[in-house]
Amino acid sequence: MKTSGLSDPKSLELALEFSGYPPETQKNFTEIFTRSFLAEFYDHDYATAVSLALELSRDYQGEPAEVREDFIELARFCRESKSLDLPAKTCAEYTVKVARLSQLYPEGIRKPFTELYRKLREDRDFGFDVKTALELSYNILKHGPKAADNFFGGYAFAMKESGLGLGRAQALDFALKMAARSYTGKNPPILRAIANADPSL
Repeated sequence: MKTSGLSDPKSLELALEFSGYPPETQKNFTEIFTRSFLAEFYDHDYATAVSLALELSRDYQGEPAEVREDFIELARFCRESKSLDLPAKTCAEYTVKVARLSQLYPEGIRKPFTELYRKLREDRDFGFDVKTALELSYNILKHGPKAADNFFGGYAFAMKESGLGLGRAQALDFALKMAARSYTGKNPPILRAIANADPSL
């Protein structure tokens, strides 16, 4: 952990704590801390980087390898995509928001996110700007793996004359309501951080 940029005392403290955790959990901490703290990635302050790394390793409830790959791929997508062109701070905040949803997706959220985002941006039925597409992607995906299909199905039904015959704005509202009803049975295992997240981000 010292090689990740942690100070000697903190490195020893965390090494002792993580010695009882599986290798994948340990790997999550070191890789997520590195990408959060180093300037060439997100350049978070030390305390924020440690807090985020702990949240997505020690405190994470899902599959460690999936959230790690989600975080790395989402960070790469956000930082390297020329079409996004987001400030580093905004990119970092959004990456973390989406990565927190990974526990709801057994095979990770990186693929569902990129597919949904691109469809919202590129499909002629939508063609949203970057900000709107990012906001919609998060607000749909936070309702679980079935939400995207329910969103698109609801939108198509709402727009059809043989369906509800609504205008675009009303159809979008209806589709979001359908996405929000995607959970069935038990309450979803949402982290406290997600429940308290700022919806404007």
